[in-house]
Formats: sequence, structure tokens, C-alpha cells
Amino acid sequence: MVLLQALKPCDDPLKVEAVVSKLLLGMEGKGASVVGTAALNREYVDALEGLPLWAIIEAADRFRRAETILPRQSRWRPNPPEFVEETRAGLAEIRETQIRLRDVLEAEVVPDPDPEREAAVRKVAAEAIARRAAEVKATLQGEHQASQTEVAATLGGPPLAPNSLSPTALAKYRRPAA
Repeated sequence: MVLLQALKPCDDPLKVEAVVSKLLLGMEGKGASVVGTAALNREYVDALEGLPLWAIIEAADRFRRAETILPRQSRWRPNPPEFVEETRAGLAEIRETQIRLRDVLEAEVVPDPDPEREAAVRKVAAEAIARRAAEVKATLQGEHQASQTEVAATLGGPPLAPNSLSPTALAKYRRPAA
């Protein structure tokens, strides 16, 4: 609730105009007229519509101290869009907090698993793992048996002519040392 109040737009344009007037005070030079100053203030007030007053005040303070969040080259007064951008940059952190809180509040609550259902799932998983292990073992045994049969058939077959197989080919048929 406090977070939502902090982001509530200022509904009093006179307060916004007071902040803008204070920021622009002394930045207009000698030729500024009352009508021109009022029109310029109105531009800022219109541009800042929908933003919280505290954020506008902080942005104005950052401009006066030359410590803006966004990089700035000009030493002249900020124009209305620059002032709005700086004000929004000051709101970024609180908006990120608002989004994180919203995500937490809207997250799905997962209930604790039912112990009986959990046991049944564990049993099915154990059976599937055992079945897969048996399939892999049978496949490996079949491959080993086929290899042994091939070696026996080759060694039990007719004699090979001398130097008919390379040492690499013969290594395939050597019996491992016991």
C-alpha cells in the first residue's frame, strides 16, 4: 500500500509548478517576461503530469546539484522532456521493487505433496530405472557375447597366411592377459 501511494501521481499542478519555478529561477536570464515564464512553467507542468511530486522534487534537486542520473552535456536548463526523463529515471528503482513484489504476490503456491502419492511416484520411478538398467545390461551382454563369438570364429577358422593382417587388425583378436 505504501509503495502504491509513493507512485501516486501528483494531483495538484500548483505544487508541480512551484517545483519547476524554483528549478528555473535564475536560468531564464534578463529578458524573461512574466508571461513567457508562466508559459514555460505550463510546458513543464504538462510534461510532468502523472508523475509523483516527490520524484519531481528529487529530479529538480539533482539538476541543481548537477548530479543527474542520466548523462547530461548541457549546462543550460533542462527542457521539459529531459526533466521528465530524469524524473522517471529516479522512479526506476521503486518501479523495479514494485514489479518484484507483484511477481511474488502473484506467484502460484504449490501445495505440499501427498505422502502416499509421493511414495507411489518414487516406486514407479525406481521400477523405470531398474527396467532401463536391465535393458542396458542385456544390450551390453549381447554385444560382448557377439564379440566373443566373432573372436572364436576367427581364431577357430582356417589358418591365415603369414603377414596377411596388419598388427592393428591382429590386436582386435588378441586375448587379454589374465
